[in-house]
Amino acid sequence: MNSRSELLELLLNRGQMDTDQLSAALHLTKPAIQYHLKALLSEGLVTSSPTATGSARGRPRKAYRLANRPLDGLPPVLDTLLRQAITRSDPGEVARSAIEHDFSSADSGKQSLISKMTRLLDVMREHQPKWEIRRHGVLVTFANCPYGQYSEIGDHLCQCDTALISHLTGMQVQKVGSSQTGKRAPCQFLLTE
Repeated sequence: MNSRSELLELLLNRGQMDTDQLSAALHLTKPAIQYHLKALLSEGLVTSSPTATGSARGRPRKAYRLANRPLDGLPPVLDTLLRQAITRSDPGEVARSAIEHDFSSADSGKQSLISKMTRLLDVMREHQPKWEIRRHGVLVTFANCPYGQYSEIGDHLCQCDTALISHLTGMQVQKVGSSQTGKRAPCQFLLTE
């Protein structure tokens, strides 16, 4: 886990902390903490607020905490994926947690292909998904990547999406195409039984 992820996990577990507390807990210099906080603030993952200080001199101290809704406007499953990706390294575990948190468990293995795809399209609707049957399986295309602005953990979230697709459909999933930075190329996944 990198320093930024450790900082996010610490804020998730402890709530609110200032730079001195974060520096001591993570064994990083204050400038390093401030560097990471600046990036996290700009990505909307962290918020800050002034705290009361012991003296009236100098700049007011700031306390930092995770933003309440880092992906405002997205469905709960994507918000949960982002929060879980911060604290867990296994994409499969993240996807399972998101499904357990936001959806009733359904045995996708006993569903028809149409039912599986309908559920996938409903859950992942912010990705603007489409699907089509191909010779080697089902090709799912996401025209929109809601994670583009979260570059620090974007790759991890893509792995979580792959695991989430597998859990929702009960099928094997292979990522066969992806969005390219600066271009609007769609992400594509091949699903097989």
